[in-house]
Amino acid sequence: LWQEGHIVSTSYLNNIFFLGIMSHEEWLKKDLEVIDLCEAVYFLPNWQKSKGAKEEYEYARKYNKIIKLL
Repeated sequence: LWQEGHIVSTSYLNNIFFLGIMSHEEWLKKDLEVIDLCEAVYFLPNWQKSKGAKEEYEYARKYNKIIKLL
């Protein structure tokens, strides 16, 4: 995606510094604020195994984001 000229944001790398400091709910709120800024949301293989990714997916669907499953 970077090579295609897109700006890429990853929730894990954006929030790794807050692990253990923020609750899951606080972390997810910040994560969803980033999704608000995105045109599309891409999900890596096995994303369904992640509680956070499932919540991101539902949020992206609710707000009509382009969703791509890799």
